[in-house]
Amino acid sequence: MLAKPVPISSASQVTNVPSGDVEAINVQAAISELDTEKEAVANKSVDTALGTSDVLYPSQKAVKSYADSKLVGLLDYRGAYNASGNTYPASGGSGDAGAVLKGDMWVISVAGILSGAAIHIGDSLIANVDTPGQTAGNWNTLNANVAYVPEDQASKDASGGYAGLTALKLNLKNVLGTIINFFSTSSTAARTWTMPDKDGTVAMTSDITGANGYVFQTGGITLNGQIGVTVTHNKGDTSYLVKISPTGLTALGKVGDIAYVKSANTVVVYNSGQANLSADVELSAIA
Repeated sequence: MLAKPVPISSASQVTNVPSGDVEAINVQAAISELDTEKEAVANKSVDTALGTSDVLYPSQKAVKSYADSKLVGLLDYRGAYNASGNTYPASGGSGDAGAVLKGDMWVISVAGILSGAAIHIGDSLIANVDTPGQTAGNWNTLNANVAYVPEDQASKDASGGYAGLTALKLNLKNVLGTIINFFSTSSTAARTWTMPDKDGTVAMTSDITGANGYVFQTGGITLNGQIGVTVTHNKGDTSYLVKISPTGLTALGKVGDIAYVKSANTVVVYNSGQANLSADVELSAIA
């Protein structure tokens, strides 16, 4: 044991101990070593952005802030929501004190009306932004009540078709599938098929000819003799028929023979008789 205290100065070394097994030490060197091994504050980082340093280490808050930033906007189920108050969720979110944040999600447990639209049990609400409030555009609504209803096979009869249907519309096609229905026309006039309560077969006596094509342009012209008069249209091809009906004959008028020359978007009408006579022209497509 030491007989008396040994004074130590910054330059002193303990080189001789009166008794015991304590080895001689350099106190100043030991103190200096402890000083160099303490935390280096300069190496502590509070920046939540990722860097490339192998020396800096993050603080507790920096670690939490970084982890929180990676969770922002992820889907976060917040439980059931009673929508009977007809308002969007204003609390119970994943933010501080229950603030609603982007990605917070609720499943409707009681139906209600949100922004004028019905929301049903099982539907989901998802916040699109932080603090979405009562703005409909800040929320996504997922409907859970849209279901697939299979065809009722009991209503189908292979030989008799569907029974009990009203307002049934038939889409008819020819064998080649080139004619979608019998009334492929720009006319808006209503057409009705009357189905008599009789057995029978609908059949054509011949192929449909150009006379049954739809009329795509009508109008009045003034015949101009052999000089001709040009009628402009937008058919785009020469697959059409031309019908001329003189209407303005006078006592001395003579139409003569009528001829025409077709092109894709015009037809020139000639007559061998008197000019300046009025006539009606009708252009119809060839079916």
